[in-house]
Amino acid sequence: MPDQAQNSIGVALSGSNVRAALVDDAGKIIERREAEISAENLVEQVAGIARDLSSVAAVSSIGIAIPGLVNRQTDSVVTSRFPSTVGGNLHAEFMRA
Repeated sequence: MPDQAQNSIGVALSGSNVRAALVDDAGKIIERREAEISAENLVEQVAGIARDLSSVAAVSSIGIAIPGLVNRQTDSVVTSRFPSTVGGNLHAEFMRA
């Protein structure tokens, strides 16, 4: 049985934008999305973009990059250039979403 492609979604949160791309296992971009960040609704916004991209092709993983410091033992954002509404345990919030 042939191996299935391992598509991934990469999300970059930076400045005032969220940028996301669906890429195949060779690194080729299949589809992109970009939007202005909604600080009050960031987790749901990113989850919605990921759902939208995953409707294009099956996805095996999602990675999210955020500027600032993250405590890997608690998965909490320690410092960030985002508004104070962005913080806490974003990992858990993204996993729930």
